[in-house]
Amino acid sequence: MVSDAPTQQNDSEARFRLLLGNIAQAFWETDPDGVVVVDSSSWRAYTGQSVDEWMGYGWLGAIHPDDRAFAERQWRASVAARRLVDAEFRLQAPDGGWRWTNVRAAPMLAADGRIARWLGMNIDIDARKRAEAALRESEARFRTLADTAPALIWFNDPDGNNIFVNQVCLDYTGRSQAEIAGSGWRGLLDPQLEAAYTAGYLAAILERREWRDRTRIRRWDGAWHWFENHARPMVSDDGS
Repeated sequence: MVSDAPTQQNDSEARFRLLLGNIAQAFWETDPDGVVVVDSSSWRAYTGQSVDEWMGYGWLGAIHPDDRAFAERQWRASVAARRLVDAEFRLQAPDGGWRWTNVRAAPMLAADGRIARWLGMNIDIDARKRAEAALRESEARFRTLADTAPALIWFNDPDGNNIFVNQVCLDYTGRSQAEIAGSGWRGLLDPQLEAAYTAGYLAAILERREWRDRTRIRRWDGAWHWFENHARPMVSDDGS
């Protein structure tokens, strides 16, 4: 009787490679020691490396110089510990420039428990990393503007709990961010006006509308000053 195990194994391998091709921009394999000994056309298409440049540890040459040492440390440590690889770094693009990738790899074990080979893939995350960088830059610009504006600027969460005040507010009140955070901001208000002020603000939150009111706020030296307060909701893409 002839076994069909090799055929089943080949079919399984083909399905696995098809799956990888739908998930990742590049997929590849190495020998048990983590050395590339098999060509990967998807890697070469993704990075622009030639076969000779890719083989062995030549793939390191496709990694951004600032990320190269990190990538090599991650790979060698994972191979030595026989553990999964999950790392992010920048790879060269065939047409020049760099793009972020998430590399994931796992050891494939033989029947006796030894590592037969390593299988890996690269998933393009450049759009996400660029969005994160843009967000950080936008946040930095906002904080610079907020900390230099001659006004008390604050952010609250959707429930009215404080999550940010600018440096001007901290200097004026003599309080720390921790003291003002959450509902701590209410302690800055004139006690005679706090209840009505807070009720009006919380009503505006429930009704998702702009709001303004006047109240007195205690300065660091105990003096009270009148402030006109303005707030408006920031609505996310999903309408929340």
